[in-house]
Amino acid sequence: MAFVSYEFLAFLLVTAVLYYVLPGRFQWMLLLAASLLFYVSSGARYVTYILATAVTIYGLAVILERIR
Repeated sequence: MAFVSYEFLAFLLVTAVLYYVLPGRFQWMLLLAASLLFYVSSGARYVTYILATAVTIYGLAVILERIR
């Protein structure tokens, strides 16, 4: 999905509306799912990268929280 397309504009509008409709505790899940969907539509090879990054960052955040 190209950034300069009607498909991306529709995707962005739906994501933005859902973001503001959902309660605060579910907004991050929507953004994660939207990111995955965007990367999948660009090519499946990027999904491994974004999942590895998300899991790594989440794991490091948990470790940092325990250190405090």
